[in-house]
Amino acid sequence: MACYHESQQGAQTLLAGAEHLAPAGQPVAPPYHACPQPPAAPAPTLLWRALQVTAASSAPLTLVNGVLLYPSMGPKGTLHALDAASGRLLSKYDLGASSNCGPAVVDGVIYTGSGYKHGGLGYGGNTFYALTVPSAGG
Repeated sequence: MACYHESQQGAQTLLAGAEHLAPAGQPVAPPYHACPQPPAAPAPTLLWRALQVTAASSAPLTLVNGVLLYPSMGPKGTLHALDAASGRLLSKYDLGASSNCGPAVVDGVIYTGSGYKHGGLGYGGNTFYALTVPSAGG
């Protein structure tokens, strides 16, 4: 059985199993019926906000074992490690230059680089790092 949807302009459009459209303002003849509207998504709830992050970033975040890794575009390229449940700053490590890459983590080791400079953004460098993942449990 097909159903229809009424657009904001008032025209009815068949969504499935239809061979014709009903004119605006005219009901769609049976066996067609109005499609049920999906439930509205609940509004997000703020869980925490990290004010101790020192610079903006456009890099992807990395989550590992409850630790959120946030690289920054600041002149020191600070890599922040936050407790993903609370937002508490666990540690930070200055990479020496801007970082615009999401860290990779393999077997408990963080692999990341620094030195992003492009289009007048960031601070140049050329270093690659292997770091340990801080514990979120402390």
